[in-house]
Amino acid sequence: MTSKVSHPNYFGEVYRLFRKSKNFTQKEAAGNDISPNELSNFENGKAMLGADKFFQILQNINVNSFEFQYTYNSYLEARDLLLFDVEVTDAYRHNNISKLKSILKKLTQLSSQNPQKKKYLLDRINVQAVLSILSPDFPMPLADRRYIQNYLLQIDEWGLYDIILLGRCASIFDLKTLYEMVNQMISPTQMSTKIHYIQREMIRTVLNVLSIFIENDQYHLANQLVNYLDENKIHEYHLFEKLTFIYDKATLDYKKGNKNALSTMKQCLEILEFCECFSTANAVADEINQIKSHN
Repeated sequence: MTSKVSHPNYFGEVYRLFRKSKNFTQKEAAGNDISPNELSNFENGKAMLGADKFFQILQNINVNSFEFQYTYNSYLEARDLLLFDVEVTDAYRHNNISKLKSILKKLTQLSSQNPQKKKYLLDRINVQAVLSILSPDFPMPLADRRYIQNYLLQIDEWGLYDIILLGRCASIFDLKTLYEMVNQMISPTQMSTKIHYIQREMIRTVLNVLSIFIENDQYHLANQLVNYLDENKIHEYHLFEKLTFIYDKATLDYKKGNKNALSTMKQCLEILEFCECFSTANAVADEINQIKSHN
């Protein structure tokens, strides 16, 4: 089923990019699901397809929904600030406060202009949280903290956006609330955890929360997350996450009194240096020195 559209149809444009890049004709892409004429109208922004037909023609050109969503978001990026995850992550890693302030300004404006769009508000608070982590000059407003806390605690099914949001904002919550949130996120009842790229992001968020518990000497809470990660084996393809987990477990053991664990921590540092992950290696080296001075 198709319907006429009165606004830009970037879905069709992005689909056409995929189809042409894979050398499929419109007839081949349409298959037996829609007519070539319907596909042409969709690609040229004259009509929209129903969800069932859209997913069928995606399969016809060997593209999954995650690939399409990623490219679609990137395509929109030139037109609006809808996709900013990469920019925020990059700015955080490089301590680029000016860049984060610029993103925050744009999101504040978008949120004010579109008060009905919760996503803009969540995105703004997301960036505000990252800024508050990097600099005491940007404290997290209490109202923002409460808003995002209520949002996360009320989620029944955690998606990729929510998992990343918790990972970024984890340090702004009290430890009891943080544990409650991460427990909800990793609940076996969550359907999305079966999707591989969501599994990986969930592991990253759990690792981030684990490091917060270790830093605050919450060994009981930390051990529960260690048990979770031990049971849900981190795939060897995800070497950085696997190395981070080894380092975190060694840090936990060291802080609990096992001085031999320091050797494992240093081995992790050497691997980072060998892989030329110098920014991360410098941060780990500083952390090891700090932990040694307090234990």
